[in-house]
Order: sequence, then C-alpha cells, then structure tokens
Amino acid sequence: KKRGNLGIGQAEIIIDDKTYKTSPLQVEITAAVDKPTDGDSSQIIAEDNLHLVAEVSKANPYLNEALTVVYKLYVSPRVSVSNWRELDSPKYNDFWSQSIDIKQLRVENGEYRGEPYRYVVLRKTILYPQKTGELNIEPLTLSIAVDVPSERRDIFGSRIYKTVNKTVAADNKQIKVKELPAGKPAN
Repeated sequence: KKRGNLGIGQAEIIIDDKTYKTSPLQVEITAAVDKPTDGDSSQIIAEDNLHLVAEVSKANPYLNEALTVVYKLYVSPRVSVSNWRELDSPKYNDFWSQSIDIKQLRVENGEYRGEPYRYVVLRKTILYPQKTGELNIEPLTLSIAVDVPSERRDIFGSRIYKTVNKTVAADNKQIKVKELPAGKPAN
C-alpha cells in the first residue's frame, strides 16, 4: 500500500508440540518498474506475439439494430499455438444475442498493427441492443498454450521451442445505442 522499507514480522506455528518460527524480513517497496524487454523471456515473447481482438461492426447502432462482434486471435509467425480454452465467456447484458456456429477454424493471413500475422475467427455473435445509451460488451478471455523459440538448439541446429501458457483477453468494447428516429418501426 506504500513505498519504502517495510518489515515483515516473525510468523510462528506449532506442529506436534514443536514451535517453528520464521525470521523477520526487511523488504524495499519501490515504484512500478517497466517490464523487462530482453528477448530471452518466453512469457514476453508470447505476450508480444499473440493478441485477442474483438471487432464490433457498429459502434453507434439504433435500438434493436443488429451488430456483429467477432473475436479474432492474431498469432505472429514467430510463435505457434498448440491449444486453447475459454476461461471467461462474455455475457451480453442488455443485448439479445445469437451465436454463429463456426464449424472449423480457418487460419487466414492478415495484419496486426502493420505487421504480418495469421489469425483465426474464434467466435462470431450477432447482438441486438435492448436499451439505449452506453452499453458494454464484455471481453472473451482465453488460456493459450504458445510454442515460443528458446535459445537452445537440437543436434541439427534447429531451434528448440518451449511451450508456455498465456492468458489473453479482448478489450471491453463500448457502444452508444441511439433511440429510433421518429416514425421508424423497431425490427
């Protein structure tokens, strides 16, 4: 809760009539530090090369006007994904929703922030806003097994890959739903 030199007091526990104690410990609490940028960290490589994005077709729809939210997983050519599972599914409060089944994931080539990436559409949902004003579309959160290159090589000189688990989430999306214009019937 605060910076500075703080002490962690002695802890004590009794097990089978014997007392065990820890030594007091001094710790220095500093301001937040930038995340390390050395290229050797598997977690950093996974984080920099994997992105889950929610794309919304309309940011300013009318009440009951259909809009689509598409969740895409962008993967850099430097890494690969070997498995994934949903940790948290979006709840579409204030929307009527209809999921569009994706029978088979298709890897496509595209760009993410101007760089070449591969991506898959993981989920597609049609939403119909049920009230006006600022509405929130919750994120989808995934746990992904990412294969990242390590510093090690096999006997043939090929890079050995290491699998790390990474949690990624799409950003919250805000939309502003407008009243229907006078004389326009609801869908």
